[in-house]
Amino acid sequence: TCAASFAFSALRRISAHVHVIPDNSVPAVPNVGFVLGETGVLVIDTGMGQRNGETVFKEVNKVGAGKPIYIVTTHFHPEHDLGAQAFPASAKMIRSEDQKKDIATGGMTLAGVFAQRSPLNAELLKDAKFRPADISFEKEYSLDLGGVKARIMAVGPNHTLGDTVVFVDGVLFSGDDAMRPQPSVMAQGATLTHWL
Repeated sequence: TCAASFAFSALRRISAHVHVIPDNSVPAVPNVGFVLGETGVLVIDTGMGQRNGETVFKEVNKVGAGKPIYIVTTHFHPEHDLGAQAFPASAKMIRSEDQKKDIATGGMTLAGVFAQRSPLNAELLKDAKFRPADISFEKEYSLDLGGVKARIMAVGPNHTLGDTVVFVDGVLFSGDDAMRPQPSVMAQGATLTHWL
């Protein structure tokens, strides 16, 4: 298994509306979430680059074929965000205003740093770009997917300025705000008090 590339064992259903592809503690691979409603599906984090994004999109089609797709990323780091470009133009990208600022000030610079870490990362990030927001919000956005609502919240600065979490069915997708063995509080202006 390559650290920056998905190796799927099985999509897991963890609540009435939520499925996950767990990261299995593999570095540079995020937990990927799918929230399924009667009228839409929300994808949480997309992996690094076109190839991983295509793999995530195939999984979406297994559980939510034909439904409108919404995408949200927990933060702008390449392994969480840069697979979104693989989704069709009809998919709607949701971003907080703070996440948009993160992308504007350092997005592709950080992607370049990731690309230098390994030949695989360089391959995955070739021609990568951030998908612009179709839906923007300041602090909180409620997405109605038909029979289930996903609560999307801007909670930075913590790991990044634009940290975004999703809460639905008692499940919290926190990205790198909650990691083992400790929180990764590293954004400028972040404090442990704010994180708590």
